[in-house]
This record gives sequence, C-alpha cells and structure tokens, in this order.
Amino acid sequence: MSMRLYKKHVRAEYPIVAYCGYCDLQYTLYFAPKIGHTERAEGWGCNIYELAPDIALTTGYDPFGNRRLPLAFTERYEEKAKQILRENNYSCIAKEELERLLTELAAEIRTL
Repeated sequence: MSMRLYKKHVRAEYPIVAYCGYCDLQYTLYFAPKIGHTERAEGWGCNIYELAPDIALTTGYDPFGNRRLPLAFTERYEEKAKQILRENNYSCIAKEELERLLTELAAEIRTL
C-alpha cells in the first residue's frame, strides 16, 4: 500500500515534476520505487516516483507537473526497457540496467 500525497506537497518538494499518461512508462518504472499516489473524487489519480532528489515523475489517469513528457520520448524509453527485461528475464541484472536507464531519463528530463 502506498502513501497518499497531495499535489501541492509534491510541487513544493521537487523543483521538476515531470508527467506522462497512464502506462506510458510501465516497463521503464518496473523496479522504480514509488513514493506515493494521489487521489481524486473518482478514486486513484496517479502514482508518484522519485527519479532524483530534484525530480518527481507522475503517471496515471490524472498526472500533474511542470514538464510534460512527449509520447515519442516515452516510447523510446519503453522500447529500451522492454528489451532489457526481455533479455534478462526480470532478474537483478535487469534491475541494475533499468536503474541506469532511469538515471539517463532523469538527465534528459532536466534538459526539457
């Protein structure tokens, strides 16, 4: 079970809050630590991940942030992540490689 967070607290804590749609980065974030989620009147809104001390990523039905990740951008990372998971059968080697991919993703988000 993850902790409920409020948008205003996430925005106050992280200078960069990137966002993408539901399941746009599901394989890339496979091993990423989720710090919480938001809720709305209908229920769950989005999951929140910390990519770096200054970057949070929100993904879900109601994501929010100050940097939108274009679909072509997320598809490129998803293809890399799928290949890593396919080649390494979801093992600890895949986890290490996906962590490197998340570091690369964070660096590229800073340039957007």
